[in-house]
Amino acid sequence: RTAASLAKRLEWDDYDPEDPAFNVEAGTFYLAYQLKRFGGNESLALAAYNTGPARVRRWQRAGRSLPRYSRRYVAAVQRARRRYSGSSPTIVPKPRGDYDRAGLRRLLRQKLYGDRNDEGLDSPG
Repeated sequence: RTAASLAKRLEWDDYDPEDPAFNVEAGTFYLAYQLKRFGGNESLALAAYNTGPARVRRWQRAGRSLPRYSRRYVAAVQRARRRYSGSSPTIVPKPRGDYDRAGLRRLLRQKLYGDRNDEGLDSPG
């Protein structure tokens, strides 16, 4: 259901949940949405990405912390980010209202590659 909902929001008329391009675009959009929903709280956003936002809200309303399996998932994602980024975790930007497709791509490019000017480079092929 989540993939179908994301495909509709991202205007992917013909999508395959197994397609890596769809997964990257939908996954980054969904995580950005969770970050916005949970006020930039990375742990809650990752928990919501994994178990669903309704469960996280339920735990919050009940005054409970994240269950052990959710804390392990969040920690594993954060460890992987540190390992593959080669640096300490970065500060998550304050959520903005411009998380459209182009805005997400710009944000991801900046996070992955930093500020750089690619103009004038020959394209492959």
